[in-house]
Order: sequence, then structure tokens, then C-alpha cells
Amino acid sequence: MRLDHIGLNVGDLPAMTTWYAAALDLTVEFEFALDDVDLRGVLLRSPAGFRLELLCRAGNTAGMRPADPADAALTRGYGHVAFDVPDVDAWHARLLAAGAAERMSPRPSPEPGVRMSYVSDPEANLIELLDRMQGRAPSYRFLHSKVPFQTPLAGKIALITGVGGGMGAMAASMFAAAGARVVGCDIDAGAAARTEATVRAEGGQITAMGGVDLGDPEQARSWVDAAVEVYGGIDVLYNNASTQRFGALDELGVEDWDFTMRNELSLVYYTVRAAWPHLKRHGGGSIINVGSIAALRGVEFMAQNAHSAAKGGVLALTLQLVVEGGPYGIRANAISPGLTETPNTAPLLADPPERLRRLVLDRIPLGRHGRAEDVVHAAIFLASDESSWISGSNIVIDGGASVLG
Repeated sequence: MRLDHIGLNVGDLPAMTTWYAAALDLTVEFEFALDDVDLRGVLLRSPAGFRLELLCRAGNTAGMRPADPADAALTRGYGHVAFDVPDVDAWHARLLAAGAAERMSPRPSPEPGVRMSYVSDPEANLIELLDRMQGRAPSYRFLHSKVPFQTPLAGKIALITGVGGGMGAMAASMFAAAGARVVGCDIDAGAAARTEATVRAEGGQITAMGGVDLGDPEQARSWVDAAVEVYGGIDVLYNNASTQRFGALDELGVEDWDFTMRNELSLVYYTVRAAWPHLKRHGGGSIINVGSIAALRGVEFMAQNAHSAAKGGVLALTLQLVVEGGPYGIRANAISPGLTETPNTAPLLADPPERLRRLVLDRIPLGRHGRAEDVVHAAIFLASDESSWISGSNIVIDGGASVLG
């Protein structure tokens, strides 16, 4: 696993926090302390996504800073761990023995009295590795935190469609909390603006664009091109947006069928097609398409022939994206939710009719309907580097209901 932050020992934590924040345009993400070893630290994050960890322990040399602030910025994707110990070579060997991957052998540090060892930490956390080296369980005591400590999407740029409500709004919030910079869109401009305001109030980074009709190929292309420009790239495309019409086969009009195909299948194709050249130029990325268990089986409770066919198309398209995208490092996976609570389904689930309860709810082995966060947790995993060798999967999120048929 890549260590995406930089660790530096400093002698004056407040002064160095102020200096680095100003020099590299960083903001404080959180402060922490390990009382049993008299260690305090601050984690700062840049707009570009890399993080700088400043560590201060009793006896540290009160050096001022690296000779050039760019020394820190240029090491994004690696971690240089500074130790003020008598034998840096021995500590370097201990890091490797504890599971770190060597990036560069020890060298003198620009900070007086310190030598550096370049490593990549498989636990993605320097302090946890140091604890593990000394045979202790991680011993964090958070002094202040603006965002959750677990940030599996730190530094990633995620384009998410349909962020105005339901699973899309939850995705925008949770992806941002996981460290991603989010660019969202929704056909409802007011809903997009509300999601943007909410996520920013939570401390997340997001730009949400409203009035975007992804069923129009030109609007899909324009949105993707504009979204990529916001933060200068793309790592994740999360195709969440959809809307549909239901009806029995002999009752659903042709216009209803066409509406559903346009707004559940075509918009996914248009958005992926617009993002494809950007993903190729970026060196790959993760495409996450939202399917449905309706694509995998017939549905008794409600006639869903158009919806089922459209989502079946999404799953088939996802498999083809795997084949065509693999040589470019593009992964494609699908998520197929079961009955999930959203603003649209909440009234129905609050007082479910007997037929819904008998045919659907009572047949969920885990005993409850889904929640938006259940779906988004899977999406975060598929967006993260932890799923880097997963492509072509369809994760069914339905509490086990589909195994009963």
C-alpha cells in the first residue's frame, strides 16, 4: 500500500505547524498524541491531496525546516520518515523488518541533527508502524479532528453523478469524508447546491454542478470536461444518477420504456464515454456503476421490465469496460443494491404494505432493508487502492435476499 503522507520530526511543533501551513498552503487535518512515548503530532493536508505529518518528541532537535519547501511536495506518493536516533541504519532495518517497503536508503536530512529513511508503510500510517515495531497496540489519543482519521481516498478526485439526494448525496458526503475531492452533478440545481453546502460544512472538498442532464450526450461531455478541470484530474467515476418509470409489460408505454433507457442506461454510457480519454491520460482509474438486483432476477412486488432491462445493460456494459479499459489501468465494477431507503422509498418503508413485507422485507436474511451508507461503503472500497486488482465484479448489497430467489 502506498504511503501518501510525509513524516518529519521537528523540535518546535507549533512553530513548524505554522511554517509548513504557510509555505505549502496546508490546512490542519487533526492533532494527536501518544502519551506513553511522549510524542505529539499534527497532520496537515494540501489542496493537491498529499499530507504532511509533523512529529515532536521530547529531546528533538529544534531544526527549522527543509531547505526547500518543494522537498516535501515532490515526495508525494512516498514517505520520508525522519528519526533523531544515534543509529539511523539500525532503525531503517527495523522499519523494513516490520513490513515497510524500501524506497530510498537513509540519507542526511536538511533539518539539523536528523537523518531520513525513505519507506512506504503497508499500514499507511507511520505511528501505527512505530507502535507495531515496539510491540504495542496502536495508542492514539486524538486532540482535535475535523475529518475521520481513516481516509482511504485521500488525494483522489471523484466524479459522482446524481448528488442531489438519496444515495448520491450520501456518496458525496462519505467520499469527501474519506479524503476525496468530489465533483458532483445533478439535474436539480437546487439539490446540487444543498449537497455542496452540506459537504463543505462537514469539512469536505466538493464542487457540485446543477442543471446537468446526463441523458443528453453533449451535456454529459461538457460536465465531465468541466469536472476534470476543477481539481485537475480524475481518479474515480461513480455513475449513481438514474431515474425510471415502472409498469407492467402491457401497460408501460413505449415513451416510458425510452425514458427509462435514456435515464438509466444511456446516461451511464454517455458519461463513461466522455470520461474515457481523461482516464486514459490520467493513467487509469476506477469506474463504479450502480446496477440493481432487478437485473439479476424477476421481481414479484412491482413490474420492473424497463428498469430491469436497463440495469442489465449497465452490468453488461461494465463487463465490456473491464476488457477495453484493462490495458490502460482502468478498472470497472458494479454495485447492485436491493431495497434501499432513499427519500423516494422512505414513505413506503415507513409503513410497508402487506405484499411488500411478505414478498421482500420478510425475505431479507439480515432482517432489515438497506440504507444509503450500506451502498456507499462498497463504492468507497471499489474507489480505493485496496481494490486495485478488482475489476469486473458486481457487488450485490441486499442483506442476502437474492440468495433466496
